[in-house]
Order: sequence, then structure tokens, then C-alpha cells
Amino acid sequence: MLVRIIGIAFLVVSFIIFGFTFFRPSMQLTERKTAITNEAASSEDTNFVQADTTRYIPYSPEVLAHASQNKGSILLFFYEEGCQSCQAVERDMLSKLENIPTHILVLKAYYNSEKDLKQKYEVTAPHTFVQIDNDGNEVTKWEGSDTLEQVLARMK
Repeated sequence: MLVRIIGIAFLVVSFIIFGFTFFRPSMQLTERKTAITNEAASSEDTNFVQADTTRYIPYSPEVLAHASQNKGSILLFFYEEGCQSCQAVERDMLSKLENIPTHILVLKAYYNSEKDLKQKYEVTAPHTFVQIDNDGNEVTKWEGSDTLEQVLARMK
């Protein structure tokens, strides 16, 4: 009986250690994304010039509301995890963040999650870009661009 109790205790402790060890890094990544989003949302900078990493950030209604108060261009990028062309243009943008003009903020909106946003701007496919003004009105919309240069060339 004592051996059985010790065995069960060992298993419980092992699961706790395993869970903490392997699931803690993903929580840190989530916390980091939240911190970046919160930093961008609370910025007093009217031209989105904090750091290169805040020129391309995850979409949230709070970030969009804050960005709409600033003088600058807002570009929604509808991204899907399984979309190879989305991943390719994202890699290109991330490698050239310093080339995104300081007055442009690119918000990465997950295609499968942002149903209301998709409906509002009539987005029917991932790898869609929607440029909006500070009032949330669509300026221009297009599907597909392979490079950051192509994205910037399509903006008005």
C-alpha cells in the first residue's frame, strides 16, 4: 500500500514538473506579445515611431483604436497560419522592418479569428491587405503581395 502511494505521489510530482517545464515558455511568448501590444497601444508617439517592432504588431481592437487617434496610415494584414504566401510576405516584412515608413502601422489580423473585421471589410481570403483611414473607412484593399515593397507600392 505504501509503495502504491509513493508511486502515485511520484507521478503527480512528475506531471507538475513536466507541465511547468514545457508549458511555461509558451506562456512567456504570450506575455511578450501582450506586452508589445500594450506598449504600442499606450504609446504617446503620433507617428508610430517607438521601435521597429511596433510597426508590425498583432491586431487588437485596443491597438486599432489607439492607432486611429494618431496621424498615420493603418494597414490590416489578414494572415492565416497555413497560408504559405502569408508566411512568405511576413518573413519579408520582418526582415525589412526598418523599411516600413514611420507613419505606417501594419496590424496582423488572424484570418480565422477576426470574423467581425473580415465581415466589415468584406475580406474573403487570407493574404488580404486593407488600408484604412483614421475613422476606420476602407481606403484600398487587395489580395496578395510577395514583398514589403509590393505592399507599400499598393498603399495610397
